[in-house]
Amino acid sequence: MPVSLGANGGSYNYPQENDPAGWGDDATNWASAVSAALSNIGLGGTASADAVVNIISTTKGVLIPRMTTTQRNAIGSPSTSLLIYNTTTTQYELYTGSTWQSLASYISGTLTVTGAATLQSTLAVNGNTTLGDAGGDTLTITGNAVSTPNGLNIDSNTLVVDATNNRVGVVTASPTVALDITGDIKASSTIQSANGTATAPGITFSGDTNTGIYNIAADTIGFSANGAESARIDSQGIEIIDGTAAAPSLAFSSDPDTGVFRPGANQFSIATGGVERFRIESTGQIKAVYESQVGTDYNTTLDNGYFCRAWALFNGNDNTIYASGNISSISNVTYSGRKQINLTSPLPDSNYVITTSAGKLDYNGGNAPRLQALSSGVTSNTSQIGVEYGYVTTSATAGLTTDAYLGIMVFR
Repeated sequence: MPVSLGANGGSYNYPQENDPAGWGDDATNWASAVSAALSNIGLGGTASADAVVNIISTTKGVLIPRMTTTQRNAIGSPSTSLLIYNTTTTQYELYTGSTWQSLASYISGTLTVTGAATLQSTLAVNGNTTLGDAGGDTLTITGNAVSTPNGLNIDSNTLVVDATNNRVGVVTASPTVALDITGDIKASSTIQSANGTATAPGITFSGDTNTGIYNIAADTIGFSANGAESARIDSQGIEIIDGTAAAPSLAFSSDPDTGVFRPGANQFSIATGGVERFRIESTGQIKAVYESQVGTDYNTTLDNGYFCRAWALFNGNDNTIYASGNISSISNVTYSGRKQINLTSPLPDSNYVITTSAGKLDYNGGNAPRLQALSSGVTSNTSQIGVEYGYVTTSATAGLTTDAYLGIMVFR
């Protein structure tokens, strides 16, 4: 009796020699079934029309050849697209025609991912790669580090990573320092630099590396030029270097040898043309260069200068003050020729010199007058000065007089 052959859900009789009547039909049917089975195999059910092999199951899977890396390498002339499971790497591997690639990390051509994708292992991408297709797309990398061993260039030099020299460039393709920025910098928070020194400031210039700003100590900023400190700012304010007469510490850009400098402790000097012309000593004494008798010739010797500490021009009759300096009022003592001069600000001590003047003096019996400053009967100290205006006759008889224009000057 005929033997039934099942293929693709059908049953076909295998021709038997003892069935002469149906042998021809059975053979034809059987050949058709074999041909159909070889070109379109459905295991576990009817094969899909577009599948050469269609394995159908809801309880079992497909098990492809499993081998170690050594066993895989022993395959002679593997065919392109040959697939195995590598038990050494625990990964599915595909032969590309030249090398074995893990399916977990190998993509050849364009990969389009719609929706979320999770990579459990290494992703190697060869060729140009585009991440995102719209301005609102966001790329999020949640890892400990991003490695770019061959460098990175984002948006045509907007951000460049030089992995070889460990440099980062912003708007420059060839950074020359650790962070090389072309253009302005704006910070909404703190920018910190190294403390630096006068010879190597923490903030400096690419073409002048020993000139800039550095941190001398806590709360002290230093400014250096040509590797030397030129000024500093601390909690007390701005401090400048001492300087010299030839190179004053505070000078003018168009006249660098004219300005102020410090010649010594507690001293202050002014220089013009590189020569010291004026000085205030630690004692308060003023020294200055005075014009010589030649007229246009100036010497370079500092001579002591003295202040007129108080002065006044006043009416000797009623003590009205026409003009004054550091004199608050003038009053009579006993009679009009004896004056009490009251100072606005006291003198440092009583070691002062007084000089007086008068516009005209009354005559006494036709005698020629002379002016004298007397001190008898008046009080003199650092706040008050007593002066007596009078004249001396030819017979040396002293008398007192008044005048509408009397003067006094006090020097210390």
